[in-house]
Amino acid sequence: PEVLGPMARAAMPSIWQFFVKSPERLDIADDATHDGFERTLYLLRRRFAVALEQDGLTWDDDDGDVYFPSFSSRTIVYKGMVKSEVLSQFYKDLTNEDYTTKFCIYHRRFSTNTNPRWPLAQPMRVVAHNGEINTLVGNVNWIKAREASKASSDDGESVSAEPDLVDYESTENIVTMCNTQDIPAILEPVVDMSRSDSANLDGVFDLMCQSSHSAPCALMAMVPTAYMENPDLKNNPEITDFYEYHGGLLEAWDGPALLVFSDGKSIGASLDRNGLRPARYSITKDGTVYMMSETGVIPDLDEADIVEKGRLGPGQMINVDLVSGDFKDNIGIKSEVASRHPYGEWLAKQRKEITKGGASVDRLYDDKTATYAQSSFGWSLEDIG
Repeated sequence: PEVLGPMARAAMPSIWQFFVKSPERLDIADDATHDGFERTLYLLRRRFAVALEQDGLTWDDDDGDVYFPSFSSRTIVYKGMVKSEVLSQFYKDLTNEDYTTKFCIYHRRFSTNTNPRWPLAQPMRVVAHNGEINTLVGNVNWIKAREASKASSDDGESVSAEPDLVDYESTENIVTMCNTQDIPAILEPVVDMSRSDSANLDGVFDLMCQSSHSAPCALMAMVPTAYMENPDLKNNPEITDFYEYHGGLLEAWDGPALLVFSDGKSIGASLDRNGLRPARYSITKDGTVYMMSETGVIPDLDEADIVEKGRLGPGQMINVDLVSGDFKDNIGIKSEVASRHPYGEWLAKQRKEITKGGASVDRLYDDKTATYAQSSFGWSLEDIG
C-alpha cells in the first residue's frame, strides 16, 4: 500500500485471492472440458452476485461492495490505481521468478469520461480498451430489451422465476441460454448505464465468449468493419456474409476504439471501423508478438530482431493462437472465423428482399408545400440529405 498515492490508498478495497480447484484435471488442448469449467465459473460468479444482492450487499462492475476482477482458469486480472512502474511492488506475486505466462495485456491509460475507481482500472476481464464507445446508449438499450424477454427452461417454466432451474454443473446449459435472442435473469444485468463504456463492452463480450463464440468471432460481431463495397474483402465474400448475417443479430459497438482482447485461448487486437486510435505491432525472430499504441513503448526492442511490423487500419484485427502459437493477420483470422458456418447460404435462405415502390405522381407536393410539411415534422435538409 505504501506505493499508492493518497487518493488511491484512501479508496483501496480489501483485496483477496481465492483458488478454486476443478473436479478433474484440465488439459489445455481439451477445449470441451476446459470450456465447460469456464462456463461453470462464469455462472458461479453470476450466482454469487444474486446471493450478495439477497444479503443486501451491492454487486456492481463499477463501484459496488464486491467486485471480481477475474474468475477464470485461464486468466488473472490485476487491477490497481497505481503508477505503472510500481504495479509489481503492489502485487508481490508479479516479482516471483516461477510465475510465468505466455501472454500479457497491459493498460496504463487514464480514464477520460469517468471518475477513476479501482474496478474501472484496466484491463477488464477480457478486454482492454483505449478510446470510447459513442453508440453506448443504443447498445445498452438493445441489450436491456433482450434482458426483458426471459428464456424458458425445458419444462416450460420461466428461468427468471426460479434461479435454481439453471443447471450450474452443465457445461452446455449456458450455450443453450445465450444462443437465444433472450437473456435469462440469472445473467442479468449484462449492461448498465451506471457502468463505464469499457465495463459494458466487456460484459457483453464476456457473455458471447461463454456462449461458444471464439474471442475473434465475438469481437467481429460486436465491432464490425465497414464491409460494404470494401475492396480488401473483394476476394473473401465469406467475410462479407459473416458481417451481413450478424448485422441482423447484434448492433454495432462503434468507437473510436482500440480493443485488445483475450479469452485465454487466443490474444488479439482490433480497431473499430473509424480507425482513429493508433495500433502498431512487431514480430521478433523468437516469435514474440508485441502490439502497442505508440512506438517506443518497449525501449529495449532491438530493430535487428524484428522480422515483421505493421499497423492496424480501420476495422482491422490481428490474433495469436496461444495453443499453436500461430499469428494471423486481418484477412487470415476473419476468413477462418467466417468459414466455420455457411453464412452466405443462411442469408440466401432466410433473407427477404423488399423492393422499392414507385412514388405516385398525384401524391407529390410542390416545393412550398413539401418544405412546410417537412418543417412541421422537424425534418431539416440534413435529414433529407
